[in-house]
Amino acid sequence: MTATVETMIGESARPKHVHIVPGMPKTHSGKTRRRVLASISTTRDTSDITTLVDRDVLEQICKLAQGQALWI
Repeated sequence: MTATVETMIGESARPKHVHIVPGMPKTHSGKTRRRVLASISTTRDTSDITTLVDRDVLEQICKLAQGQALWI
């Protein structure tokens, strides 16, 4: 997966880790909450998540980012 990113975008965009997740944290209008994803990746508090449509996806992403196996 990292090789694909390196090939498509460039070597400078190579990610350290790639997690395949069941969904993305989105608002009712369909916008992806990048702030929430950044908070998870740096293990900071996600703060206000009241605008998210599916908060279960956020919990699943947290588990995957923390290295816990998730069976779907």
